[in-house]
Amino acid sequence: MAAPRNVVEFRPGPRRKKGEGGDSKGEGKPRQRSEIAALLGDAEFWHDDLGGAYVTLHTDGHAENWSIRAKGGSPFKNWLQLRFFDRAKHPPGAQAVEDALRHCEALAQRGPHYETFIRVAVCGGLRYLDLGDEARRAVEIAPHAWRVVENPPVKFLRPRTTRPLPDPERGGSVSLLRPFIRTKSEADFQLAVAWLVYTLLGVPPYPVLVFGGESGSAKTSAARAARNCTDPRHAGTRSPPADERSLAIASRNAHILSFDNLSSIDGEMSDALCRLAYGEGFGTRELHTDGEEFIVAGARPIMLNGIAAALGRADLADRSITINMAPIARAERQRDSIVAARFLAAWPEILGALLDGAAGALADEPKTTVPGGYERMAEFCHWGTAAERGLGFERGAVIDAYRANRRVVVDVGIENDPVASAIRSYVLDHRRPVKGLSASQLLPELDAIVSDRVRHSRQWPSSAQKLGMALMRVAGLLRAHGFTVEHFQSNGNRWDILPPAAGEGSGDA
Repeated sequence: MAAPRNVVEFRPGPRRKKGEGGDSKGEGKPRQRSEIAALLGDAEFWHDDLGGAYVTLHTDGHAENWSIRAKGGSPFKNWLQLRFFDRAKHPPGAQAVEDALRHCEALAQRGPHYETFIRVAVCGGLRYLDLGDEARRAVEIAPHAWRVVENPPVKFLRPRTTRPLPDPERGGSVSLLRPFIRTKSEADFQLAVAWLVYTLLGVPPYPVLVFGGESGSAKTSAARAARNCTDPRHAGTRSPPADERSLAIASRNAHILSFDNLSSIDGEMSDALCRLAYGEGFGTRELHTDGEEFIVAGARPIMLNGIAAALGRADLADRSITINMAPIARAERQRDSIVAARFLAAWPEILGALLDGAAGALADEPKTTVPGGYERMAEFCHWGTAAERGLGFERGAVIDAYRANRRVVVDVGIENDPVASAIRSYVLDHRRPVKGLSASQLLPELDAIVSDRVRHSRQWPSSAQKLGMALMRVAGLLRAHGFTVEHFQSNGNRWDILPPAAGEGSGDA
């Protein structure tokens, strides 16, 4: 992965009179620019897919990758100013620093191209997990084995919120996580563990993991423990994003995004979460610019917690795994400080056990078959099944748990989506299968069977066009419930929606 170093050389500008633009001793900007250039030594300048400019500095036996113009303050700029101060015993002039940054940006655009990663990287069939320590070490995950390495061959970025992981220890078991993720069922616990291993493998799309349950079931604590297993952050569990820009900023600063205490999600945010989990990307306007877009590329694992937090929209529900948390009796409750201390003690072995699962998945994936075939989120089904042996799970445990989970998610998702619920009622309760109807023909039929409250709500389609879009969104949930759903665009944009056959409707479709 070695790349040619870009020579840093600032050409002197016109000579200035003593005292103009220099430091307190009257030294001019050209001299300061040359002194700043000398600080960079064998720095490597490069850019990413979106043209972002970066520098790799080799120091203390390891490499550090920094954005030259990071949002919210530039560590690279701070580094330049501090190094200059240490050498010259006075700060550099603002214009000299700005000239140096602009020159570095130009070198980066002319330099090589690399992919950037936060916490988890994929390279040459191996996986790398950034330990977040000062030595910039990482865990290299290979088929059957993992090891801690120095100077990993990938470009990890370190957002300021990054916290270090412990050195992983061998011989542990994922059962050590049970006191911190107290699920109602063993199947839900296995799903949560399989999801955590899946986030180490860097294979989107990622199912959205939802911690649900009644008040007092430690949903927030479970989400915090799950995130800390592999991607600890300062202020890692956050309030729900206010808009797509807030979501975009969060995605640039963490591998796993965790949002706390969601009670509802509007349609636009639901769509944005789906796109981010799938890696489809989206753009939002950058603040304080003339229309410049803030682009989000790549996928992120997402965790939500709340009472049925992710189930307000059918499309998001169809991409979710809901982990039902067990209520905690008063006699079983413990102080947060004690729980945190116990997690810290178990953390190295928990991390080692998850790495065992990831290494096992890489080894078994080529020969893995999913019993009974794939479900929605097929990559998760495949890799979760491949991880079973490394995690010590029985064969078929993950897919069985996922199918049972989907049955519940599908039922609740249909119940919470007004269009899906109306279609189910129209076809089943009113015994009127949809045969060759357009959205404009079907809308008044559905209007007639829903309540005034539903019909006048924001979630109800007010036009045939919006109903058509809603039908496309809920079709997957209806099929998973056993309905036959066919869309004929070549025949006037018409729909067939037929009831489940006898014995169907289990959500396994």
